[in-house]
Amino acid sequence: MSEAEKSRARRWLDSLLAKADIAILRKSTLDELVEFNRYANSPDVSLPPGAAEVLRGDHPRLQDLISRYRDHPAAPSLWSQEFLARSLKLTTFRGDNAYIWQLRGLVKAAQYALTTHYLEKHDPLGLLDTLEEDGLFGAFTFDIDGRIVSRDLLDSVVELNYLHQVFKARGLDLHRPGLRFLDIGAGYGRLAHRATTAFPNLHYLCTDAVPQSTFLCDYYLTFRGAEQTQILPLDQVREALLHDLQEQGPLDLAINIHSFSEAPLAAITWWIDLLAEAQVQRLLIVPNTGQDLLSTEADEERLDFRPVIEERGFQLENVRAKFEHSDAVQRYGVFPSWYFLFGRG
Repeated sequence: MSEAEKSRARRWLDSLLAKADIAILRKSTLDELVEFNRYANSPDVSLPPGAAEVLRGDHPRLQDLISRYRDHPAAPSLWSQEFLARSLKLTTFRGDNAYIWQLRGLVKAAQYALTTHYLEKHDPLGLLDTLEEDGLFGAFTFDIDGRIVSRDLLDSVVELNYLHQVFKARGLDLHRPGLRFLDIGAGYGRLAHRATTAFPNLHYLCTDAVPQSTFLCDYYLTFRGAEQTQILPLDQVREALLHDLQEQGPLDLAINIHSFSEAPLAAITWWIDLLAEAQVQRLLIVPNTGQDLLSTEADEERLDFRPVIEERGFQLENVRAKFEHSDAVQRYGVFPSWYFLFGRG
C-alpha cells in the first residue's frame, strides 16, 4: 500500500469513527490494521489434546447422527452434506466457514476496530471485559488496541446485551434462577457458551437440523465446561420439549440466528409448530436477509415466513437494528443485521 493510499484510508477511517460518534484515543495506526489483516489470515489452528481423535468425519457418533437426521421434516436446508464437505472442516469449526463468516468485507480490520470501539461504549453488561477469546479451533482474531476479539465474541456481546435489554423492559432478569432458553440452529454452541458464562443460572438447550452441528456442539460445550447446557438431537427435540413443558412449564425463549433464513418454508413451519405446541413464551429471530424474514427454497425462491409465526399465536414485540446507537456502525460494522422478538399473545 502506497503512502498516498494509506493517507486516504486514514482519513476514511477517522471520518467513519467520527460519524459513529465514538470518542476514543486510538493507538492503532493504519499500518497495524494492515498487519491485523495479515495476522487474521493465519489463525492458530493447534488443537487441544484429544481433539483430532474426535473431530473427524468418520466418527461413529457423527455417522449415526447423519443417518438419523436424513429424512427428518426439519432437515432440508442449504446445509446439504455436499455443501458441508466444501464449507466445513471439523478441526477448525470456528474458522471462516459456514457457521460464521469472519473475513468477508472490504476493510476487515477496520470493521472489527469500529465494532469493538462501539461496544466499548454500548455494553451495559460489561461483557466485552468479562468474556474472553482464545482463538481455538481456527477462530480468526484481531488485536484491537490490546483487546483480542473475534466475530464469535462481538456478536455474542451484542446479542446478550439485547436480550438483557428486552427482558429487563418486561420485568425479567437474565440472572434469575430457572430461566430456560432453546437455541434452534445452535451451530457449534457459540452463543450457548457465551450465554451460560455470562449468566450461570441460565439453562440453555441446543438443537440443530445439521448433524455436524449437534456433533460439534456436544464436543465444544463439553470442552468449555458449559454445564448449564443440554444438547437435544433433532429426532428427540419434540419429545424433550413436550416433556419439559409437563415437568417445568414452558421455555422462556427460543432463539434462531440466521438458520431460518437458510431453510425452506416447510422446515421453518415444522419448528414454529413445535414452539407453539410447547408453548414457548418468546422467539428471537436474527435473519441474514436484512429487515425481511425470508426462507430459502430448493429453487432459490425466497418466501416470507412471518405469517407462519403470527398464525401460530406469536406477535412482534420488538424489532431493532443490531447496532441501534449508530447508523454508521449499522452500515460499516461487523456483519450488521436486525433483531425480531416475538411474544405469545
